[in-house]
Amino acid sequence: PANLLESELFGYKEGAFTGAIRGGRLGKFQLADGGTIFLDEIGDMPLPMQAKILRVLQEREVESLGSSAPEPVNIRVVAATNRNLKQMVKEGAFRADLYYRLNVINLNIPPLREHPEDIPLLTQHILSQLYHKTGIYKHMNQEGLDLLGQFSWPGNVRQLYYIIERAVIKTDGDIISEKDLPAEIQPMDRVNHKTRLPRRLDDLLAQVEQEEIIRTLEETNYNKCKAASILGISRSRLYRKLLQYKG
Repeated sequence: PANLLESELFGYKEGAFTGAIRGGRLGKFQLADGGTIFLDEIGDMPLPMQAKILRVLQEREVESLGSSAPEPVNIRVVAATNRNLKQMVKEGAFRADLYYRLNVINLNIPPLREHPEDIPLLTQHILSQLYHKTGIYKHMNQEGLDLLGQFSWPGNVRQLYYIIERAVIKTDGDIISEKDLPAEIQPMDRVNHKTRLPRRLDDLLAQVEQEEIIRTLEETNYNKCKAASILGISRSRLYRKLLQYKG
């Protein structure tokens, strides 16, 4: 919601709204004072929020929710988007003044499909990140890497991350192979062949349970206590399930 985004970026004073914590809270702009702030998916921000961000860039000051006294900030802003901001300006969906204010240095990052040779290194990096995040160590074999290199990756590196994350949790053993990767990146003939194979009901139920646990862990940023509460199971039972998935 826009008001939640505003409180995150600009902060708020005590009593600014119902639920505001005592003493208020600094926003991301104040916390970045003297440094750099990264605004991801700037093209998705609503027009009223765009106006507030423009003011920060022009006036070099921030006004917290519930305050009438602007605070000076000295920040560099880096913004990213996967949308065509020029076209959005023409359509009135993005402010022209903010566009030109941000578009001082433009870096065009090519889609992942245009540099598949980077996928093995990215995969290794993601697996290392996931090991530090979940404690689950996995390695991907060459067949799995070859399959990743053949996919078009419309969601780019984020999609690659979540595909690997899911494979890490679902794969038995330490090696991720092509058969452990989801159907969405498999060749169609292989997917069709798989769907014709008979499957036991208990295997299907176990897969549904595993996918739901993975989804809940992703949504809670791997907070196991919170995930167990949402799933309605004990924390020890969740740990046992995760140990099963580690193989």
